[in-house]
Amino acid sequence: MAKKFNFKLQNVLDLKKFKSDLLYQSLSKLLIELAAEMDELKKFMAEFEKTRNRLIREMLGNDSKGTIFYYRDYLDFLDSEITRKKNMVSIMEEVILKKRQEIAKAEKEKKVVEKLKEKRFKQYNKDLDLKQQKNSDEISLQRFAYKREGAM
Repeated sequence: MAKKFNFKLQNVLDLKKFKSDLLYQSLSKLLIELAAEMDELKKFMAEFEKTRNRLIREMLGNDSKGTIFYYRDYLDFLDSEITRKKNMVSIMEEVILKKRQEIAKAEKEKKVVEKLKEKRFKQYNKDLDLKQQKNSDEISLQRFAYKREGAM
């Protein structure tokens, strides 16, 4: 019975796959966080526009300085939050880009080991076929010699 194929670097390959899976999970979490940050940014921007329009209406219709100052303070707050969220989104996009580069590198390393495994498996099968052919040839030669001796 032939010996089962044993890839000596299987542990390394398993580790590379595990690392790749972890990186993909991390990327998924980052993308979810980015989507949440972008949703918050959109909400702040919509609130800013709505408040700005209210301020304009208030200024056109009414000269209540207290209300106008309230709206301006609130608009300043929203503007600072929008700026902060835009910076956060920008930072997260950079982190995501780096994570994708890490994934590409990890996938490349994993593929190298997978190709090596494939190559070794093909060589194993080729060696196995050669051994089987050699055994078949020996059996045929022994039968031929046996028949020849029996005929004499």
